Amino acid sequence: MPTVPVQIKSFRSDEFRSMVKVLAPPSSILEARLRASSARETFYRFASQVLDDLREFPNCYFTSGVTEGIDTLLSGRPTQVLENEYRYVHLRPGVAKYPSPNLFVSSPFSGTGSHVDLFRFSDYRSIVVDWSYLFASDLTHVRSIPKNVDQMLFGFSKSHDVADLRVGVILSRTRIPHLHIPQYDFGYVSSIACQVVEAAATRPPNLLWQENQRFLSMFKERSISVGNTLLFGIAASGERVPYYALVN
Repeated sequence: MPTVPVQIKSFRSDEFRSMVKVLAPPSSILEARLRASSARETFYRFASQVLDDLREFPNCYFTSGVTEGIDTLLSGRPTQVLENEYRYVHLRPGVAKYPSPNLFVSSPFSGTGSHVDLFRFSDYRSIVVDWSYLFASDLTHVRSIPKNVDQMLFGFSKSHDVADLRVGVILSRTRIPHLHIPQYDFGYVSSIACQVVEAAATRPPNLLWQENQRFLSMFKERSISVGNTLLFGIAASGERVPYYALVN
């Protein structure tokens, strides 16, 4: 009889998705603006439970997942990435492993699952931080954000199991005109994005970590080291082992 992969269960699947509904179209630009503004404020409150200084990033944009945020911020911008960084980043033109004044880094780091001390990158002129795994982590990290971090990316795919809904967020110190005008002036924000943010804010940011501690022992039983997220571990061979590779 084939083994059945275990799954991380929390509010990630049926319960969470039942809270996400397509809203009726706004009746006016004013209503669209108010809906978008409410979603932005909700996200700030939600993420501020985890990170300080978010009001230093007054520009909040919704994207089609973190991947669109990466495309937006790294397009035409020579950027250095670290070894074993998120695979999608390496597909971007201008991204390389050799030194550049600009850095892209994920935390927890995509290669290890461990939180990154962003202050060790003080020599870089500009940093983009990808927090994709943040809400699926134990949240034991430095809350303060270095001044050379200019933009930050957030997603719900990994922590809330909604990769198919494509919801991401960019927080930026400066305006990004081609996003700012449609989203702030006209309220062009996906109703799905608004609903995902509102639903996520009803739960603790790290509920996935709190409710799935059994995965720690399952990884350890297989001599797989675990960083600060339960979504994957690192085998002795250096291979990245996702949680769903574990079996009952």
